[in-house]
Order: sequence, then structure tokens, then C-alpha cells
Amino acid sequence: MLYLTQLTSLVLIALIYCEVGGGCPPDLSGLELDPPELVVQYGDSVSVSCRSSIYKGLGWSPPLENVYGTNDQNVTWETDNLTDWEIQPVCYMTLDDLQCNKTLPLIIYKLPDRVSISTVNHTGPMIEGRQYELQCDIQNIAPIHFLTVNWYKGHDLVSNISFTDFSTKIPVNQSTRLQIFPSRNDDGVQYRCEAKLNLGPEEPLPPPIVTSDPLNITLSTQSSDCRDLELDPPELAVQYGDPVSVGCRSLSNDTDLSWKVPLGNVSGPDNQTITWKTDNLTDWEIQPVCYMTLDEQCKKNLPLIIYKLPDQVTISIPNHTGPMIEGKKYDLQCDIQNFAPVNVLAVAWYNRDHLLKNRGFSELPTKTPSNKTVALRITASRDEQEAQYRCEAKLKLGPNGPQPPPIVKSNLLSIAVHYKPVIACSDWSPMINTPLNSYPYNVTGNPSPNITWYRDNSPVSSSTLLSRSDSGQYKYIASNVMGSTPCVPKITVEYAPTFKCPASYEGREHDSFLDKCSVMASPVANITWEKAGKTVNPLQTLTRGDSGSYVITAVNKHGIERHSLPINVLYGPEIGPDNSTEVVKEGGAVSLSCTAEGNPEPEVTWSFQSKTRVTGRRQTTLTISEASLEDDGVYTCTATNDLGSDTRTVSLRVEGDCPIKLQPVKLAVEFGASASANCSTTINHNGMGWEASEGGVDMVNDVQFITWRVESLTHWDIKPFCYINANEQCELTLQVTVYKRPDRVSISTVGLTGPMIEGSQYELQCDVQNVAPVHLLTVNWYKGQHLVKSVESDHNSSITPVNYSNTLWISTSKDDDGVQYRCEAELKLGPEGPQPRPIVTSDPLNITVHYKPVIACSDWTPMINTPLNSYPYNVTGNPSPNITWYRDNSPVSSITLLSRSDSGQYKYIASNVMGSTPCVPKITVEYAPTFKCPASYEGREHDSFLDKCLVMASPVANITWEKAGKTVNPLQTLTRGDSGSYVITAVNKHGIERHSLPINVLYGPEIGPDSSTEVVKEGGAVSLSCTAEGNPEPEVTWSFQSKTRVTGRRQTTLTISEASLDDDGVYTCTATNDLGSDTRTVSLRVEGDCHIELQPVKLAVEFGASASANCSTTTNHHGMGWEASEGAVDMVDDVQFITWRVESLTHWDIEPLCYINTNEQCELTLQVTVYKRPDRVSISTVRHTGPMIEGSQYELQCDVQNVAPVHLLTVNWYKGQSLVKSVESDHNPSITPVNYSKTLWISTSKDDDGVQYRCEAELKLGPEGPRPRPIVTSDPLNITVHYGPEIQHVEPSVVVKVGNDISLHCTAEGNPEPEVRWSFQNHNKANGSRQAMLKISKAMSANAGVYTCTARNDHGSDIRTVSLTVEESNFRTAIIWSLLLLLILLIIMFGIRMYVKHRRSGRYNIQANGAVHMSLLNQNDGQGMTTTTEHG
Repeated sequence: MLYLTQLTSLVLIALIYCEVGGGCPPDLSGLELDPPELVVQYGDSVSVSCRSSIYKGLGWSPPLENVYGTNDQNVTWETDNLTDWEIQPVCYMTLDDLQCNKTLPLIIYKLPDRVSISTVNHTGPMIEGRQYELQCDIQNIAPIHFLTVNWYKGHDLVSNISFTDFSTKIPVNQSTRLQIFPSRNDDGVQYRCEAKLNLGPEEPLPPPIVTSDPLNITLSTQSSDCRDLELDPPELAVQYGDPVSVGCRSLSNDTDLSWKVPLGNVSGPDNQTITWKTDNLTDWEIQPVCYMTLDEQCKKNLPLIIYKLPDQVTISIPNHTGPMIEGKKYDLQCDIQNFAPVNVLAVAWYNRDHLLKNRGFSELPTKTPSNKTVALRITASRDEQEAQYRCEAKLKLGPNGPQPPPIVKSNLLSIAVHYKPVIACSDWSPMINTPLNSYPYNVTGNPSPNITWYRDNSPVSSSTLLSRSDSGQYKYIASNVMGSTPCVPKITVEYAPTFKCPASYEGREHDSFLDKCSVMASPVANITWEKAGKTVNPLQTLTRGDSGSYVITAVNKHGIERHSLPINVLYGPEIGPDNSTEVVKEGGAVSLSCTAEGNPEPEVTWSFQSKTRVTGRRQTTLTISEASLEDDGVYTCTATNDLGSDTRTVSLRVEGDCPIKLQPVKLAVEFGASASANCSTTINHNGMGWEASEGGVDMVNDVQFITWRVESLTHWDIKPFCYINANEQCELTLQVTVYKRPDRVSISTVGLTGPMIEGSQYELQCDVQNVAPVHLLTVNWYKGQHLVKSVESDHNSSITPVNYSNTLWISTSKDDDGVQYRCEAELKLGPEGPQPRPIVTSDPLNITVHYKPVIACSDWTPMINTPLNSYPYNVTGNPSPNITWYRDNSPVSSITLLSRSDSGQYKYIASNVMGSTPCVPKITVEYAPTFKCPASYEGREHDSFLDKCLVMASPVANITWEKAGKTVNPLQTLTRGDSGSYVITAVNKHGIERHSLPINVLYGPEIGPDSSTEVVKEGGAVSLSCTAEGNPEPEVTWSFQSKTRVTGRRQTTLTISEASLDDDGVYTCTATNDLGSDTRTVSLRVEGDCHIELQPVKLAVEFGASASANCSTTTNHHGMGWEASEGAVDMVDDVQFITWRVESLTHWDIEPLCYINTNEQCELTLQVTVYKRPDRVSISTVRHTGPMIEGSQYELQCDVQNVAPVHLLTVNWYKGQSLVKSVESDHNPSITPVNYSKTLWISTSKDDDGVQYRCEAELKLGPEGPRPRPIVTSDPLNITVHYGPEIQHVEPSVVVKVGNDISLHCTAEGNPEPEVRWSFQNHNKANGSRQAMLKISKAMSANAGVYTCTARNDHGSDIRTVSLTVEESNFRTAIIWSLLLLLILLIIMFGIRMYVKHRRSGRYNIQANGAVHMSLLNQNDGQGMTTTTEHG
């Protein structure tokens, strides 16, 4: 009653858990049992812990004794005496008000009380050749479904039997039986049985085994052997219905002989011989026996084989008509009709003349005519197209039968295999105007495939004539009834070079020539440029030296083309260097030369004192034939053409001839300061002196030295000269420069008050008051501490103090805001002047610049829910700008809180009174990871999982997958091993998120490998086990001779307890589920007792190498030998040992068998594996040539040529030195050399560029194979990965002033190297390889807008935009305002003038005495007033 109550509690709790368990984590991976599984003997003690680091509220159920816990995360169940057979301990936890449980896998076992062995229904000695049954009794054992009973004969295991009764766990009694056929060699043998519990990996060691006592076998003999009887012939093979004659002779002269035979005649005795004869042997069961009676009767059996040739041998494909389907398995059936006996039959299978397999039936005892069906399983492949199968039946009647042995052959069976198209895909480079259907197809398929062409997913006629524009990626599909196969070739239309160039070209120096002359050719032409017969580099940026005539030659394999191109490069004038000073004696001649380069040729002009003296082209010379002092001065050369002008000045000095020396020669004196100079001579004279407006010295005789001195020099134009009277008077003037420092220097803006405007030009004025001499004045302009410009005054001849003004035009920028300008007046008085030079500086002028907003535009990665106005603006402007946001050309509020979907390209405009500037930032809203995944997923093997579970995160999350606590790779293509519960963890800088995902991968059944042949002794027991993996769990069925024998789930064992010869044959295991089926066949061989031992038991031999094996026996026999297609050994008597040897083994399907003749023939086959190393192993890409594309999947193929046997082949894949994958070959039954291919899918990234893959073929031949294993490795396959372009950083917005030059740069990375192109308003502006520069000269408002840089290669494109803003110059505006102000001023002045004129209107009388009478009109009262003035 207690037991029933506990069982009821278990059921109720299980139901409750099922109802509430819907929210429990899969597999409860956080709940740990220690130990996780338990195997315990009934009545032993138990201790199991249940603990968790993440769950709380743990307990054990049903209520168990001695449960205790250290805390609510660790509880332990203990018992000293486990006696409940049905107990199912469950550890549970409480999770969110749900109770979740984990069951402890528990096996309780009990060893049997006793194991005994006995004979069934028999006591006493056994009789040789009879059948007996042994029984093994196992008492009180549990659980029964883990029991295996092993039967032993001596020390040899002869049979084992397993049990599958899961219905009970409690102890039971179990019996099993074994059939035996004792022979004389079994006299004294001991049989025993043992009961073994196979309790799995947790079972105790050694495994629990209880063995019976031994059972002794005793044999009795019925009659003695007749050694004195001799039969002639001793053995006989006779065709049914043929005559027979056999003599039986006594060697001891005894004549008491007789034949025991049911038909025919017996004659004799004659010479101690009696003869049995028959003319028509028609008794299949006849067993002729010759008897002789001495003290007791003895006998001798005549070994007799009665045979009949088959009526017919036919080959067919059962249950199938029409062509076969590639990859499917088919059974060929050989039917041998009406032959006898079965045990001499050997069936051989051939494909044309190649032996595939042979099969013997020596274990079958049937003597009467029967039919026999033999099957051969083949896998249909395209290589079978020319196959012709046949089978032949051979009767192996031994040396007493007809030679050669009789053979009956079947008809020929021709095989047709249908298979879907197979394409060796390749790129193509046809000539222009070639039809598309001339493509070099490498397509096979049965039926013959149809071809359909596509481009950009649109059908293309195969008769299309290919033009230049038709190059690109195409796709064609080969299809038949078996399916379709695509090929994606790259077609490159080839043609001879042609030019796209002008007849001539004229451009300016520094212009780009990159896109002015292009060559179209395929393949790319080899281009050479020649100028004046010499090879030169192609033009890129024009220089003045590039003018000339060029011959451009383009060559490819399809032709040569030439183009003549005159190029004229224009540039402004440039005057060559020359002397800046020339000196000539008065009256002498001098030439001033000026040479200028320029295109067009410049006009060159010499001018002096603002007058043109001479004009010419390119080179002009001014010649002065008789120089006078008036020719002394500065001469200017000016060169001019359409592109600009250049100037150069030359100072000409004209000197006189007078023997006077002045010291100093020149004098610079500040106005009002003292001055002096000495005059000396070395010649005799009549007097010398100084003549000057101040400080003159009268003529003095008899002196050689005289001084001029002034204490306060106040004459501006003083020109002291020293004179001497010799034969005539000569004189020399002292050059005196009288200077005055400015009273004041000031700086101001011309026509402007208030702030300046950025980009406009303004005039600053430097006013220098009261300075002399002005022609020696230099005005220096400073911006801050930086000298901007130095300006020498114009050639004002005034030597007295004057006011001087100089202006400086400046173009303001935002950087000038707050800058200080100043000017200084510097008198450059030459070496005779004071040092340092006299300088007077103005006060500084502070500059305020108004400018439109300037943005350092940048992308932004804010956190989710951040307001838009938190953007990190980097905006300057004066006045301070306002900000307006846009997205997709629609206004956006700056207080918008950004969500996940708000990532993208935005635009904001900063504006003030000066204008507006856009910024186009990319805003990436960042957020913690979230999952877009199902709660669970079920899919088929090989399905793609790439888009089934997505993680949304910004920035991209680091994703890890865990299964059973171990990190695994993320799933891509599902495999059967991917089923299970996963925990996916996504982490980025904003958080961590986990998602539990149970995945169930469905796949068709696949039967595990096992022995394809089983051998059992007649009467023995054998179990054929078949295990199939599949999801859903497959149904597994054993069938024999088209009848179902047993059915189960996943694993099914067919047990034959007492094997008979009728059980001999091919058994088929079929596994089926919703996704398909799989089959496996096992050949069961039932053989009689045969005492043969082979050494070695198995053999692995390389094709063409030597091989040998020994066959031995310990029993007496009438002969033993080897039967084999190579190295057969004829039967030999009186030996216990015989060797099979082949010097060069060349038969692939060799099955040497050693036979021995005792009372009957028995045989044992040597298992020989003939192998061959591959001729070659190669690796290639499938349906792909050329570079791979980043992010795509590609199939690599390893081709193993001419290897055998293929079912022992393993293909190992390597990436660099790392093993990627090992794949065993499928179960191809072929034992002869075949070509084998295996594929590997890879997904490429740019990091794989340059990686090497290789594969190796390894033959795993087992322990009998060579060491090390035979391995052949392919050459490496170099991987080239192409990936799309990625443009490097480009400023999103640029500002330029009207009339200024600007260059836009764009650089991109990619493989192959991308073409980079600038476009504006859908027109291409510049292009280049990898990088492109767009130069805009003298920008205008029409150049403003959005410019697009596109980088493109065969694998994609990338785009960046640049917003170009062209700002108008404010100089024109300033001029307009100035003119308006001037007009207003003129109007005001005109009004004042008219007013004054009106006030002074009147009449005047001028009299002779000088009196003037003037009448003025009184504007107030109209009265006149007269005034008279008298002049005396």
C-alpha cells in the first residue's frame, strides 16, 4: 500500500511540474547535481547534492529521508539503505512562482542469486552430429534490460544475448538457450554461461558478472572406422541423370562386402571388389555406403555430389524501371533458377569485364534443385552511364567435378543514370560581336540540359551579339528534369583600342589633363606617349614645357591604334633676371635689355619717367647712345599678355669727369642739424671753394683741402658744390639729403565705420604727416607682429615736407576678428643716413569682422533618449549664429529625444545676418543590446540560421554563444549536432543581455556503421543490431526476404537464437522518419563447425605489393587448400599448415578462403583490404574562378584521384597550419580505385586575403594497416578576397570665396583598387584610381551645391557628399554703397550752392574812379541796399 501511495505521488507531482514548467529555463543549466548520474546496488547507501549559484529555494521531491542543506542554494539527499526499486529523486527550485525540476538519472541493480547451466531434455553422453540444447538460468536479477548472457565453449565466446524488456525494474528470473552440434573434437569440452550487467559509464569496476559452473560434454561412438575399405573413385561429382559406377575393395582379402544403396545394381565380389552401378542417377538424397563385416561391421560412405546446372541465370533491378537517379542506392538481383546443390554455388558480379564481387554458399546444405536470389547494392553515379552489369553462376564441384567448373552467365543489364546538370563554371573573354551562345560550356547532365541566360536577373537571348557595353557578370542556368545548376561567369568583351580624344588641345598651365584624352580597350591597352620621337610620361597636370605634338599609341592583343595630339599650354609673362643697376659715363652709350617668356608671346615695353621709350615682342632693348645727366634714373620694363603681366626696374647712373674728391660723397642731415663735408684735390689750381645757399666758402688759393660747414641746416634744396679753377673751372656737387621725421603717423579705414564683412576687401590708409624727403619714405604694414607689406613711396620729387598717404587692401576672414593692424613710416636714407633708420609708428587699428557661421562638422554617437540639441556643436560665427535641424529635408525639433530608429544622416544649418552654413552629420544612436529572436527554433539540417536570431545594438555587440556551459561558434548552417539549448550573450559598452534559445535540428535517418557481415555457427545464436540517428527519432525495421522480422525505435536488435542454414542471406535494416529513410544490409553467414585458424585474421595490402597468410588446423582431414582469384593453393593431404602467397596482388575484390575436407568441406575466408594511395590530391573552388568576395560563402572541393578503398578514406581540411575539419567518406561500397570529391563551405573576410587552404587524403586501414597511415596532400590553394570600396574621411562641408580656387579630395580603399569619381549635378567632374581630386578654379556662385564622391569597383560602391558654399565678395557691395553716399553728398552740396547763390544775387556798378556800387536784394523785405567803396 505504501508503494502504491508513493507511485501516485510521483505521478501527481510530475503532472503539476508539467503544468507549471512552461516558464522554466531549458535544461536548467544553472542547476547542478553531484554526482550527475548514479548507479547503486540495491541496499547500498546514497548521497547526492543539488546546488545552484543563480537559483534559490531548492529542495528534493518526493519527500526523502535525510535531506539537509547548508543554505537555500545547496541541498543534499542521503540514505543508508536504498530499497525502493521505483524511486525517482527530483531536485526542484522555485522561479518566479513557478516550480521547476531536474530528475536524478538513477539505476538500482541487483546481482543474480545464482547462474546455472544444463542440457534440455537429455542426460548422459551425446552423439556426434546430433543437435542438443543448453539452457542458462539466471535467478533473481534486476534490472533485466541491462542483462547480457555470454556463452563460452572452453575459453571461446560462442554467443551473446541481450534483453530489452523495460517493463520492470524489480528482480526477475530469466532463462536463455543455446543450440550445439557436437563433433568428436567436442568430447571433454566444457560449456559455461555468465550473466553480465552493462550499467553504462557509471557502472562499478569491474562490471558486475556472475558465472555458472562448467558443463562437461561426453561423446559416444556408434561404429568403428573402416580403414581396410577403399572406394574407387574415392569421391564423385555427377550431373543429375548421368550414369555412375563405383567400386568398393577390401585391402584385407575379406569378401564379406555389400553396398547400401536405394537404386542401381551391385555386382561382385570380383577380386575382393563389389561394384555399384546405375545408368541414371536421379536420387538427390542418395548416400551410398559400402559395408564390410569382420568381427564387427564397419562402413565407408561415398562422398557424392549430385549437381544440376541452372536452367537460367537472369539479372534485373527489382521494383524499378527506367533510368536510375544519381546518388540513390539500387539493388541488382541475380536469379539462379533450378540448380543443385546450393552449397557449391558461387555467384560472381561483373561490370563489363571487371569483377565486382563474388559470393559462395558452402554453408547451405540444400541438395535438391532450388532457386537462389543474390543481391548487389550499387549507388548510381554519372560514371555508370556506360555500365553493363552481369552475373554468372559457377558450381564449384572440386577436383572430382568437371574442369573448368560449369558456369552459366546472365544477360547483360545496361544502366542509364539521370543526374542534374554539372557545370565546370569559368569566366569568358570573347571578342566583340561574338554571340553569347559561343560561350565555352562545360556542362554535363542526363537528360541533356537546357541553357537559359540572365543578366541583372533579366533573361538574355543566347543569340545576342556582345558589344563593348555588355561586359559584366552574367548567370546561366542549366536545367533538366533532375534539377538545375547555376553558373555565374564574368564575361569580359574584348576589342581593339579606340581613342576618345580631341584633334588638338589648348589649356592653361596647372590645369588637369587626366580626363581630356582616354583610351577604350579590352583587355586594358598598353599606352605610350611620344614627343619629338622620344617616349615621355602621360600628361597629368599641364606645365609650360608640355606644349608640343604628341603621338599616343595604344596596344592590346587585338590591335594597335595611334592618335596625334597637338597640345598648346598657355601661361602668363615672366621676365627673366638681369642687373638691377647700370652705370655709364656721361656721353657714353648703354643698352638696357628685357626678355620675357609667355604664351601667347608677351608685349615688352621700356618706360622712363612715365613715358614709353620703346616697345617690342618677347625681347626688347633700350639703347642710349650719348648718356647725359638727364638720363640718370629708374627705368621700368613691363611684359603683358592675355593671362597677366610682369615688371622689372633698372637704376641707371650717369657719372661726370672732375679731379675733385669729396668726403663724404653723400650726406644725410636732419632738418635744423649741423652738416659738414671736405673737398680736396691733388692738382695745382688757381683757386678752390664751396658754393652753397648756406655755408658757402670763398675761393682760396694755395690749398689742397677746404671744408663746408653749416651749424643748422634749414635749406631743403641745398646743393653745395666744390669748385676748382685750373685750365678751366670744374665742380663736383655734394649730394645732400635733408630729411625730417614725420610729425605723426596714423592708420584708419577708408570709407568704413563699424565691423568688416568676412571675405570682403577693405582699404586701410596710413597717413604720414610732414615728412621729407618723401621719395625715401617706406611705409611698413603690420598685422599683429607680422609684417604684411612694405611699400616705397611713389617718385614724388618734392624734397620739402609733405603729407603722404598709403593704402593697403585687405581681404578679411574670420581669423582677422580682433586682429590689430598698424603702419610705420621708415626713412631709408642709405648708408649715409643714421642707424637705426628713422621710424615713426602709428597707434594700432582694431579689426572687428562679421562672418557667416563656420562649422567643424562631425558625426555623433549619442545614447538613446539623448535630446538632439545635446549635439557637440563646433560652430563659430559673428554675430552668434542660430541652429536649425533637418532630416530628409523636413525640420526637426532640437529637443527631440533620439530613439533607436533615429540613426541616420541629418542636416543642421547655422545662420546669422552674414549667411548660413550646413552640416550633414551622421548620427548613430547607441543603445544596449536587445534580441530579435524566437523563444525556440526548429529547422532542418543544412538550413541557414543566419537571419533567424538577430541582435540589435549600437555600437555592434560582442556576441557569444554558450551550449552546456561551453562557448561555441554562432550557428550559420544547421547541423544535427546543433540541437540543444543555447544561451546567447550580447555585450556592448552600454550593457549586457542574454537570451535562452532551444534549437531542435531535424534530419533524416542515418544508420550508424557496423559490420556488414556476421558469421554464426549453425544452431548458434546471433544478434543483428541496427542503430539509427535521426530527428524525429526514426522507426527501425529489420527485414529478410521481403518480410519484416522486428520493428523498434532508434535501435533495434534482431536476435536469431538457433541459426539454421535457412537463415543465411542478406538482412536489411531500414530507418524511417518524416524527413526520409536510410538502409543498411548485413550479410549473415551460417556455417557449420570448421576448425580452421588464419594468421593474420585480416590483411591490408597495397595494390601490386606482396601478400601472404597462413591457414592451420588441428583436426584430421582429407585435404586442405586455398581458393582465391590469385595465389590459389591446390588441396594437399597430410598437412596441418598451408600458406597463401601472392607476389603482386592485383585483384581488388580478392577473397581468399582456406578450406578443409573432413566428413564435409568447411572453409574460412581471409578478410583482405586492397588499398591504393591516391595518384593526386588537388584542391579547387567549386563553380568559381578568380578572387572571392568578402562576406560571401564559397565551396572548396578536394579531389582525390584514383584511391581505394574509398570507404576507408578520411579527408582533412587545413587553413594555414590549423586543422579546420576532418570528414570521413560516405559508405561507398566500391573497393576498386575511384575518384572521390569532398567539399567544404567557407565564409570569407578581408582578413582571409592571402590565406592558403589545403586538403589531405588519409587512408585509415585499421590496426592491420601500415604505420604511419598513408597520406597524400594537395598543393596549397591561395585565396584572394575582393571587397568593396570604403571612402576615407571627407569633410562634409567646405566654404570658398567667389574668385578663389579650391580642391576637393577623395581617397578610397578596396580590392580591386576602386575607381573614384567626383560628380556634380549628374555630371562627372574628375576621376582617378583609388583617389581623385576635383579642382575648381575661380569659384562662382554656380559652383555651389552638393558634390558627390563615388568609389566603385566590381564588388560595390561607397558614396560621400560634400556641400560646397561659395560666398559672394562684399567688395562690389561696398562700391555700390560708396557711390550712393557720394551721390547723396553731391546732391547736398548742390543744394547748398544754390542757396548761397540765391543769397548773393544783386547789381554791381564799377566806376572809373575805382568805386564799386553793389546792390543786394534783401530777402526779408525786398528793399535794396547800396554799398559804395572808394579806392584811392
